[in-house]
This record gives sequence, structure tokens and C-alpha cells, in this order.
Amino acid sequence: MENAYQPELWRDMFVVLGSSAAALIGLLFIATSLHLNEIVNNPISHRRPLNNTCYLLILLIEALLLLIPQPMPILGAELICINLLGLWLPLNAVSIFFKDKERYRHAGGRIHRPMIFIVSSLVGVQL
Repeated sequence: MENAYQPELWRDMFVVLGSSAAALIGLLFIATSLHLNEIVNNPISHRRPLNNTCYLLILLIEALLLLIPQPMPILGAELICINLLGLWLPLNAVSIFFKDKERYRHAGGRIHRPMIFIVSSLVGVQL
């Protein structure tokens, strides 16, 4: 199996992924600070900057872990732990949705958004 998974071939992609996630975290911080009043006044949208920052941080950490030379079983365990930790954010959004559906929808929240992140986190745990 000489064509098996070779992480050194993916190095450049993870460098780009990590640096773009870091840049987006900075841009999100600036956008959040510029529109702080609108975010604080909307009961649902005040969670979005936190969730988006956490998703981007998870992406950045995963890219960094994949760039660090380490044994595959340890890397796999780290990625599983990070994806399970990241699963908390969309599960929290789903619980908010079921507590007060009308307010959640009125504020622009949609149930399909956290479901996408739940599926992607579970795929990250599965792989």
C-alpha cells in the first residue's frame, strides 16, 4: 500500500486552512466589535459570533495538530476529542430552538444550521 494516506502531501492545504481560519477570526472580532449594539439587542444573534469564533478556533487547532509531526493514533485521539467538544455548540443551539421555537425563528435562527455542524462534527469523529 504505497499510496496509503500520506499527510506530508496535505501539508500545504493545512497551512492555508489554518492561516485562513486565523484571519477570519480576526475579521469576525472586528465585525463583532463594530456591530456590538445590534448583536447584544438580538437574543439569538448574540450567540452567533461566539459560535462562529469557536468553530474557526476548532478549525485552526485541527490544522495545527495536523501540521505537528506525531503518531497517527495520538493525532486521531486529539481530533476525536476536539470534534466531540465542538459538538457541544450546535447541540446547545438545538436545545435553545426546542425551548422557544417562536423566538428562535423570529430572531432569524434556523434549525438546519446547527444540524449541518452536528453532522460535520460527527463526520470528524467518525473519520
